[in-house]
Amino acid sequence: MKSNDPDDIITFFVVIFLAATFGPVLAGNLFPQVRAFLVDWHILVTDGVLVPLLDGAGLDIGRVLIAGGVLAVLILLLVWAFRLRLARSRKVEG
Repeated sequence: MKSNDPDDIITFFVVIFLAATFGPVLAGNLFPQVRAFLVDWHILVTDGVLVPLLDGAGLDIGRVLIAGGVLAVLILLLVWAFRLRLARSRKVEG
C-alpha cells in the first residue's frame, strides 16, 4: 500500500524518532552486551555523565544537546501535524 498522506508520513517520523531515542536505552537495560556496544560506539559515555541512563553510563553535555535537538524536531513535527489536521477539519466544516 502506497500512501502519501502527510499524517502517515508524520506518524512514521515520530515512531522513528521515538525508537531511536528510547530503543537503545531499553535494550541496554535488558542486555549488558548492548550497553557495552553503546559505550564502544560512543553513543553513551562513562566519564562526565550528566544524565545517567544505564549502570554508570549515560549522556554528557554534547549528547544532551543532541537529544534536545531531536526532541525539538519531534515537537515541531507534532505541532505541524496538529495544525495541519486542524486546518483540514476547519476546511471540511466550512
